[in-house]
Amino acid sequence: MLKNLDPLLNADVLYALRAMGHGDRLVICDTNFPGDSVARQTRLGRLLRIDAVTAPRAARAILSVMPLDTFIDDAAARMEIVGSPDEIPDVQVEMQAEIDQAEGKHWPMVSIDRMAFYEHAKNAYWVFYTDEGSDPTGGGVKRYCPIGQIGRGSVSARKRDTQFWLSKSLIFVVLGSMAAAIAGSRPKADKISTKAPLGSRESAS
Repeated sequence: MLKNLDPLLNADVLYALRAMGHGDRLVICDTNFPGDSVARQTRLGRLLRIDAVTAPRAARAILSVMPLDTFIDDAAARMEIVGSPDEIPDVQVEMQAEIDQAEGKHWPMVSIDRMAFYEHAKNAYWVFYTDEGSDPTGGGVKRYCPIGQIGRGSVSARKRDTQFWLSKSLIFVVLGSMAAAIAGSRPKADKISTKAPLGSRESAS
């Protein structure tokens, strides 16, 4: 038994977080996201999950040990709703609140087109499956932290899409359904469909 750890952080999740390095990302997805097929194309190569929790709650657990990457602009991202890219569903509002709470300041998630999100997710380090409702939503978070410490960093189409990504320095977008590139292979910003520039600053090693 370990002290001072969120009980949602099981051994598999802690292993994946510890294995991540600068610029690696994780995707936090809901039950509608093609998590298994996408996860098979990630660095880890398999889907990790925590059942019976929402995406924001999962993000809280992950962000309790993983700081976001301060060297890039897209350390946290969310999947846009198809046909309504500027609409922010409740689950993404909740995710944003968890990110802000963890970082101690407002850290806005960038938005990413649904299909672009899927492609970026394939380049993430790993995909984290939650029981977030029957509606799809995505987000992600990118983690930043020195090698040797715990931490690292998804998006959907319908009203409750809960895909996010987090960048390590998630969920997630944290959270949500987000996807990111790893190490020096991150795509150029002009190849990403977003409402805000992605990766405008290079991650420091």
